[in-house]
Amino acid sequence: MTAIRLPAEWEKQQSTWIAFPFDRDEWHNQLHAAQLEIAAFARTLSENGQKVELLCRNDTVKNLAKQMIGNSNINYHITKYGDIWLRDTGPLSLWYGDILCAQLFQFNGWGGKFLMDGDQDIGAAIAKLQSLTTNISPYILEGGAIDCDGNGNIITTEQCLLHPNRNPNLSKEDIETCLKTDLGAQNILWLNQGLAGDHTDGHIDNLARFIAPGHVLVPQASSSNDPNHAQYEDAAKRVLEHGFKLSRIISTGLYEIDGNIAPASYMNFMIANDTVIIPHYNVDSDAIALETISHIFPNKNCIGLSSVALLSGGGSFHCASQQLAVQ
Repeated sequence: MTAIRLPAEWEKQQSTWIAFPFDRDEWHNQLHAAQLEIAAFARTLSENGQKVELLCRNDTVKNLAKQMIGNSNINYHITKYGDIWLRDTGPLSLWYGDILCAQLFQFNGWGGKFLMDGDQDIGAAIAKLQSLTTNISPYILEGGAIDCDGNGNIITTEQCLLHPNRNPNLSKEDIETCLKTDLGAQNILWLNQGLAGDHTDGHIDNLARFIAPGHVLVPQASSSNDPNHAQYEDAAKRVLEHGFKLSRIISTGLYEIDGNIAPASYMNFMIANDTVIIPHYNVDSDAIALETISHIFPNKNCIGLSSVALLSGGGSFHCASQQLAVQ
């Protein structure tokens, strides 16, 4: 039987795929600000040695992206996509023995909430651009719903993977079988639920992330009015009970957009070959979070970038990127 392995994000990467925001109806008055933040993200990665593949919807978007990014060494691709959240719509690169393949899943707009033309097809398009062998799973799964450590350990949330708007005919045991069969999972830790205000129904990449094999990072409430205090403590308890090592990082505390709780999270950092990009939200805890992650990854250049506009669209830098492992 061929061994299947999903590599950890900190393993050597060939490139990072990013999509440029273009849809004014989706972003409303935040489109320009979101474009600037994605431009800064792509430029920072490129200037720190990361190969960046940037998707643009058309020539107009491509020209605007080039103008905003500047002269960084970035590859531009004109193709159809809907939203920019390639963590969920792009392919997962994983090893089938010694062959790197693109693993694709079904996608239904985060439980039918956000259906955009192109999101169902962009994963296959990226795989084709990379000339990767493609495997397609028949069930719904977004990349941001799981995190792995490269050793067969996977963490996820019951809120997302067991939500009836994803795979209502699959039980928890069925989903575990799917993760083991298609991703080589050997040990699955189920956390309860994700952050308040998260329209992804509790993606793990806002709540808990592997930072080393068997070692999980979980936020800690930074204020008494933090709406996610219970989620953080329950997650930390489950991590320890599962036998994993636990570290903590400060949370943003209560963060609102137009009076509504928003899922602002430092957990949505993105790991590249020589860099870690950490979302900043113009709050006092930004500097503390950057210092913590710098200690976690001492051999990488840890950089904080504004993610205020991206958060208005529901995500941050991890959501807006998908890495390709080295072939």
